[in-house]
Amino acid sequence: MQLIWKTRSRRDRGAVAIVVAITSVLLFASAALTVDLGNTWSHKRAVQKQVDISAISAGIGLPASTTGDAKHQPATIASAVATYLTKSYNRVNGSPTTVTGAQLLDGNPANGEITWLTDSQAACDPATATATALCTTMRVLSPPADVDFGFAAIMGFHHTTVQRTATVTVVSISPGMDDTLPFWLPQGCGFGAAEADTSGGPASSTPATPTPTTGPPDPAGAHTLTGSNYSVTQGGKIVVHNLLISGIDTSKTDRATIRIYAPDYSRFVDYAAQDKQLLTNPLNVPDFTVSTELTSTPGVWHAYAYIEPKGNGTPTISSTSLTVTVTGTAGPSPTDSPTVSPTASPSSVPVGCVGQNRGNFGQLTSPRKDESNLQKAFSLNIAYGLDHLIQPYCETSGNSCPPEPNKDCGKADGDIPGGLVDNQSKNGRNCIEGDTGNDGPKTFDGLFGGGNVTKGRLDASNGTTRCPNGRHSERTNLTVNGTSINNDVLSCYLTGTNTLDSIAQLNGVDPSMLDQSVVDSPRFAWLPVVYANDRAQKNFQPIKEFVPAFITDETQTSYSSTSMNGTEINGSSVKVLRVFVFNKDALNPDVQHNSVKFDPNLGQPAVRLVG
Repeated sequence: MQLIWKTRSRRDRGAVAIVVAITSVLLFASAALTVDLGNTWSHKRAVQKQVDISAISAGIGLPASTTGDAKHQPATIASAVATYLTKSYNRVNGSPTTVTGAQLLDGNPANGEITWLTDSQAACDPATATATALCTTMRVLSPPADVDFGFAAIMGFHHTTVQRTATVTVVSISPGMDDTLPFWLPQGCGFGAAEADTSGGPASSTPATPTPTTGPPDPAGAHTLTGSNYSVTQGGKIVVHNLLISGIDTSKTDRATIRIYAPDYSRFVDYAAQDKQLLTNPLNVPDFTVSTELTSTPGVWHAYAYIEPKGNGTPTISSTSLTVTVTGTAGPSPTDSPTVSPTASPSSVPVGCVGQNRGNFGQLTSPRKDESNLQKAFSLNIAYGLDHLIQPYCETSGNSCPPEPNKDCGKADGDIPGGLVDNQSKNGRNCIEGDTGNDGPKTFDGLFGGGNVTKGRLDASNGTTRCPNGRHSERTNLTVNGTSINNDVLSCYLTGTNTLDSIAQLNGVDPSMLDQSVVDSPRFAWLPVVYANDRAQKNFQPIKEFVPAFITDETQTSYSSTSMNGTEINGSSVKVLRVFVFNKDALNPDVQHNSVKFDPNLGQPAVRLVG
């Protein structure tokens, strides 16, 4: 066999070399583009993280407004964004080392820009924002970051720029329904110990021996009440301001209250209570609103300063009084709401529970999908929390929310603007039905188990007794009707040298004071607060806010607890339920569950990344 060798011509060999050369160039170019495109994508991710962190960190200044607090000024927020963009831990290679708030507001996207928006993502001008159209949302476009090319420069591509956006909005925190218990507090209650007497009956007060029109019950004290007399048409509303209580012995006084007696002294209504942590002498009484709980009854009402002493002393009334005259049958008059003096004391001060002969708070009747009997639903609501989300009236009503809305929602949706009564298991209900009493047997079932409740709220299987700070390491579970029951106390969750009094203050409270695992205790709960000043108000009432509470009988001054720790029981009935209410600022927003549309009345704002 003869082998015949064929060889390529020089021309063929040259063609192959050209193809190889061209292919090599393309391969190198492709590799170069791959490397540089990968670098570009890496920069995009880094810049996205940079702008996300900057927007979230500065977003706590929202809503943006040119009026009011300096922290909400657009320039202040923009300056904060610029600062975070250039922080050493956050800046991206190739991004500017210097960024100013002014350039983020100069209308030039080429150097970064901030755009203000409403909740609905509509354009918003901080200079003209209204209570119903706040600039709660901010879109941040980052300044450009330069990305230099390496291999791609061979092909004439030397660099590119990267910009990314982040959109954040500010929301208000709303508690989860599983931690919301079916009890309610009047706004006349503040931070500290509160008690529910489950024997039922009206909570407002009728003097032990109603006095004829000659005057209120004795005794009179050494203190005096001065200020203006007021007049209002029947069914109207007035704002009372600039009252002064003098002659208070603050070392011996527990609470001071404005107590206004009916014309025949058969009943009274309490307003603007101040407890011992707020007392001064003389005391500038916080502004308060008088509405139909008083103005529905015509005649001359008499206002006194009511002083409750520390310990078991006898309360006294002031030696002087003022009057509120309710006249006529017409509706509210424009003069019924006088302008508040700029020097008047603040009206948003939470106040202590006072004047309640039968406990500070009552139960609320809230329906469930799994139980049509409202009494049985009450016990289930204690054991497992509500089965739907209730929210503050101002959040869901769409109103600008005046400082003091009507204290009565009526009996049906819409009886007040935006009012949604809690008579069906639907999220967003904002008017709860209060009961002045409390059902002792059903409270027992809900807390300890029994009736239609297989496992009570305080069952140790929901959380055994623990003490993170070690102060009460001796504490162990209780036994009730053969069931192991959680026995936590709130002071176990305090940190450092903080006290229960520390977290019951109006100001200066922060999450560092409390171990955040407190929310995991079955004794932790949220309670809705309504606009009524005491729990005498019945029917559906608009929710003002929520406050955190803990089932215990500890107080600001006593860390001891009874054998039942927050409850007094009689057989299979809870006679008394005690809680300690504290400032929500002691909790991180991220442990407060749900968020709702921003409402400045709720406090506890949180920033959410939405785009």
